[in-house]
Amino acid sequence: PTDGGKFQYALSILSAVEKFPTKKYEIIVVYNNIIWQKIIPKFIKSVQLRNNNVIIKLLRYLVFLISPEIGRDIWRIIGRFIDLNHRTFFSLTPDLIIYAGKDPFIHELSLPGVIPVFDLMHRYEKFPELQDDASAYGRDIYYQRVCKYAKGILVDSNVGLNHVIDNYDVEIEKIFVFPYIAPNYVNEYSVNSEKLLFKFNLPPDYIFYPAQFWSHKNHNLLIEAIYKLKQEKLIVNCVLVGSPKNVFNEIKEKVIFLGLERQIYFLKYVTNGELIALYKTSKALVMPTFLGPTNIPPLEAFALGCPVITSDIYGVKEQVGNAAVLVDPKNVKEIAGGIKSIYTDAKFRERLIRNGYAINKLNRPEIFEKRLNDIIDVLLKDFY
Repeated sequence: PTDGGKFQYALSILSAVEKFPTKKYEIIVVYNNIIWQKIIPKFIKSVQLRNNNVIIKLLRYLVFLISPEIGRDIWRIIGRFIDLNHRTFFSLTPDLIIYAGKDPFIHELSLPGVIPVFDLMHRYEKFPELQDDASAYGRDIYYQRVCKYAKGILVDSNVGLNHVIDNYDVEIEKIFVFPYIAPNYVNEYSVNSEKLLFKFNLPPDYIFYPAQFWSHKNHNLLIEAIYKLKQEKLIVNCVLVGSPKNVFNEIKEKVIFLGLERQIYFLKYVTNGELIALYKTSKALVMPTFLGPTNIPPLEAFALGCPVITSDIYGVKEQVGNAAVLVDPKNVKEIAGGIKSIYTDAKFRERLIRNGYAINKLNRPEIFEKRLNDIIDVLLKDFY
């Protein structure tokens, strides 16, 4: 629940499966964090996982020390007899487990499962938060085993599909393109713009970027683009929402150094309702990220009538079509030019909004549900 985008993806999966036909499927939701008790609909059977005792945890740790592969394979065999979580899954006798996020159970359990691979950016980009030796090694072991043991793999785009094929030994028949959709909460809140602007002391015109302050999010060149526009006599205000990470202090210092303190607004935490209001009140979402293949914020913006400026990278063009201004995230001039086009061409901005609404119609929750249902049908074809 603390991992925003992936938590929203899990909610979208839950919302889809709860609408599956009950005559065709029996749905059981297995969860760990107690927060899910308030979220899972009462009409769906649910089971909470239990904690293993200290002896089992220690034994698991020692088995895994044998080697990343052999230790996990041993646990895959013996876990069903001694691991409480494994025993829970086996007791339910599932025909298929739908994992809503990254989960080691996909390769530790000898049960069929389908799981998303959100991205393989550690294979393509060199940012410090991706390239810690232990973390990168652990990711590779994990994805190797996902490709080996998963019955199905969900990817966000054709680029995501190619990334999996290019980097790991996997049968292409296992992989299904399953695009993201805007989270359900975009339709759950009314917007009070005046209250929002007053609470955070925001100007009426601003661009918006909701992203944690990691180096790959590229706040750095966004700030430089705003400074460039200021030199060209165009004052652009910017609202940044996200928790502090490895470049937060650097960005704040840069804002002060460039004299942009009155133009850049830092909001560490906002509610879902406030996030929606920030989208709807802003001139545009500006997201010059270096990572993909695709991202969820542009979909949120499309659903809320907010123009989008984002990076021309990986699968983004496949995702946004003609509904966004695509820029080179390494090019300050292009980022600045994209922002300027929104401020100086009202008809262009309105066209982006219309095109965004059109993209949103192609990614409605009922379409997401049907796509998932179709994938499940393929994976369970032997049962029909």
